[in-house]
Amino acid sequence: MPNYRLVLRLAKNTEIHTEFETIADLNQRLAELDEIVKTVSSKSDIMVTLWEREPREVKPQISHLCRFIIDNQLEWLQRTKFAGDGVAIAVYAYDPIPLTTSQIQQIVGIDNASPYLTGAQYKEYYISKDEKYILSFKGREWVETEVLKDYPKPGPESAESSNSG
Repeated sequence: MPNYRLVLRLAKNTEIHTEFETIADLNQRLAELDEIVKTVSSKSDIMVTLWEREPREVKPQISHLCRFIIDNQLEWLQRTKFAGDGVAIAVYAYDPIPLTTSQIQQIVGIDNASPYLTGAQYKEYYISKDEKYILSFKGREWVETEVLKDYPKPGPESAESSNSG
């Protein structure tokens, strides 16, 4: 596991993360990132993900719904019934990493996530800081007890009944 992580904030909602062991390793990585930094900093709407290690593990409570793929993006294995559920599960999956509204929209596949983040019935579940969202303590509890109850994990009995046909 690398000793350090460098986060380069290039513009609004644009970051590059790189991990390194030593200063020499950092210098090498920065040289490699130089062209990417120039390109990304000249654009305002590019999302670049540099990911060399294995994808992170998704929380066990949602492993039947989604997974992280090699570029640290969330891949849906099961469609959610409502867009608000997709927003909640996406923010929960990335927790504790905050997400921008545009990242949430891209992950969930919707045009406008704001009603699900700031609407009266949802706002107590999300914390907004620097235009990024995470779940509040109450929000994590809500996802785990309310949202996920509509998406039960398949149990051994459902696998047995489908094999007995």
